[in-house]
Amino acid sequence: MSYDSIAAQIDKCTSKLIERLAEAVAIPSVSPSVEYRQEVFRMVDWTEKLMTNLGISCQKMENPLEATT
Repeated sequence: MSYDSIAAQIDKCTSKLIERLAEAVAIPSVSPSVEYRQEVFRMVDWTEKLMTNLGISCQKMENPLEATT
């Protein structure tokens, strides 16, 4: 795939990419604070749904450290 074809595809999808980015940054999920824990889970669910809709196989895994925190 050439640079020009990649650039053309990005130009074609710019509004959708911006929409997805806006959805992602609206979820306050980058925080070590316990008060944002559910937002982190929400981001994981959002990402899983996006990947599945794009045809990408993904699987949520349990965090082995979860029981110790």
